Amino acid sequence: MDTLKRKHLIEETLKTFGSVPLKEAATAVFECLGYRSQKQLDLEPKTGAGFISTFAQDRPFNREQAMVDDWQSVDFLFQLTDAEIQTSGQGQLPHPAHLLLVSSRKGTSSPPTFSPSC
Repeated sequence: MDTLKRKHLIEETLKTFGSVPLKEAATAVFECLGYRSQKQLDLEPKTGAGFISTFAQDRPFNREQAMVDDWQSVDFLFQLTDAEIQTSGQGQLPHPAHLLLVSSRKGTSSPPTFSPSC
């Protein structure tokens, strides 16, 4: 796909925010950028507490820095490994795997926050 077509596809995909579920819209944006992974999980509950109990229960995690108390909801999009990044032609990651999350914040109409983490 040429650059102009890719930019148009990304622009059209970004317009879907607000009209489709947040997780679906965010995943579509990453797919437009060439990031795909089958390592997906439906996080329950979709809260900061649900995230912590699933991913950070017994691991170092800075709740304040992550602003967990401001999360209205959080979705686990997928995990990308270094091998998946290399396969997509995007280079290498500094760490062997990253979790991609998207969250909406309480009491704000701010756009969603994408959080790559390792």
